Amino acid sequence: MISARRVVITEPVLLELSGGARSVKDHERIQLLLNDLPEARVAPQTWQAANQNAFALARRGVHPPGIDILIATVAMSNRLELRHVDRHYERMAEVLPLRQRRAGAGSG
Repeated sequence: MISARRVVITEPVLLELSGGARSVKDHERIQLLLNDLPEARVAPQTWQAANQNAFALARRGVHPPGIDILIATVAMSNRLELRHVDRHYERMAEVLPLRQRRAGAGSG
């Protein structure tokens, strides 16, 4: 997620990246690269907002994984732009006020 040209991380993103590590070395590299980033935490009220977002998305026929809804909700709650490589966020942005951009798209 991006805030004023600053990269921040949230626990669900770290969880997804850790689950995708193919080796102990990859996992250690992920931890080393991301542990010092500022963190946008999942606040208790974020869960309620994520539940509401899931319902709004489902009513419009959009059914992304729950973890993606939580990540999007953290971004929206913290007024962050979400950079991603996951088409689910583009679909969510058609329903929710999610500021998102596919990583590598556009300049800077």
